Amino acid sequence: MEYKFVKDYSENEMLRKSFSELAKETFGIDFEKWYDAKGWNSNYIPYSFSHDNKIIANVSVNKMELMISG
Repeated sequence: MEYKFVKDYSENEMLRKSFSELAKETFGIDFEKWYDAKGWNSNYIPYSFSHDNKIIANVSVNKMELMISG
């Protein structure tokens, strides 16, 4: 079995939709609605493994500024 490491693939419709399916199956989260609402921007970076163009594992980074105590 061959696995491919992929990242930052929001504009790759096949991988993005596969990622959304994995998120729905695992956590009940629909990332396609978030993507359609322009919520998935360059600050959100998925790092995934795919097999036959299907996302099978993922960890993501969401870069953001955070202010604590002022």
